[in-house]
Amino acid sequence: MDYIFCMTFKHLKNKNRSGFSLIELLISITIIAIFLTVITSDFGQSKKMSRDAKRKTDLQNIQSALELYRNKYGRYPEGCRGYTTNTNIVWSGQKGTTFACSGNRDYIKDLAPEFIQRLPVDPLSVSGAHGYVYATNKEGSVYKIMTLDTVETENVNQNHSFFRCGDDYARGVGTGNSWEDPAICARSPRAVNTPATTPFDTCTNPNLYGKTYALSGGFSGDNRNNVVSPDLGREFDTEIVRCR
Repeated sequence: MDYIFCMTFKHLKNKNRSGFSLIELLISITIIAIFLTVITSDFGQSKKMSRDAKRKTDLQNIQSALELYRNKYGRYPEGCRGYTTNTNIVWSGQKGTTFACSGNRDYIKDLAPEFIQRLPVDPLSVSGAHGYVYATNKEGSVYKIMTLDTVETENVNQNHSFFRCGDDYARGVGTGNSWEDPAICARSPRAVNTPATTPFDTCTNPNLYGKTYALSGGFSGDNRNNVVSPDLGREFDTEIVRCR
């Protein structure tokens, strides 16, 4: 492409001595326009890839900070909007989004600056149900952090290391009780006392997970007052966070 660019101007320079036709001028302008379009396109794609790489790094840095917090305090920190206590997960998110807290509060309480210098936010300006969000359960034994619906250069699938439903999802469904499955989110209880048969809708809908990076961890010790099947209660309390 550089060779064509240089030859075009060389040709014009030579033609200037004896004049050049309108067709030749239009051809030269077209070649230059194509050249500039290719450069602009490549540059734009590179910027998108760079932002996606930053999103992954941000999640890994937050995850490391969360583990440092848990090592010191024995639990994961709360989100600024509280914790999940029922069947509806409570997300806490960055400023300007649907899940933001009032004032200028961080979306994860007390994590910065002791465990991470500052909480990262999406490299693009976001609003609505987008951006960096965090959730945890009441006892702080389970967490999830996501770059919700902001991925620009790839479609996240169930084999992706940042898949929304966890890296254990794709290992397959086991037999017996759902809490004996080798996969988080493969079969999830819909209520604390209800046996599981299917995964959460989030885990089966590419429109919900395809443009989101996520990391999650932990397993709950809260049986949700299910004295008959406490393991099922603990699974429910775990997956209501990790599988949404």
